[in-house]
Amino acid sequence: MINFLKYRFLCLAASVAIISLLVGAYIYKNNSRGYAFTYSVEFTGGTQLLMKFADPVNTQTLLSTIEKKWSGTMMRDFSDTEVLLRVKEYSNDTQGLADKVRELVQKSLPARHAVERARIRRKALERGRGDERRTGRVD
Repeated sequence: MINFLKYRFLCLAASVAIISLLVGAYIYKNNSRGYAFTYSVEFTGGTQLLMKFADPVNTQTLLSTIEKKWSGTMMRDFSDTEVLLRVKEYSNDTQGLADKVRELVQKSLPARHAVERARIRRKALERGRGDERRTGRVD
């Protein structure tokens, strides 16, 4: 037979250390960024677009270009040519919003940075619905 109780204090110490590490990481992120969790478009509302470019693009230039029209835009780059954008604007016509973003980028960036495609990865979500999902509260 295996004597499991022999390891109870070791397991207790490991559990306390892991929980303390997770709570510490939460407190650190909350104090340094002002928030601990980064919510996706399902919880914050808005529209998420995946843009693919023909040539590598400078992500800072792209973000500053889009921020002029849509403030609060979040961006994640997957490669030199693929960028995921989260725009806080909610639109029933999500493809129309994707076309607006594409046109703005085409006008602002040099011609060699042609947008091959801008497609919707997820459906747009009203801002109020995201609050309901995040807090679990329905008004």
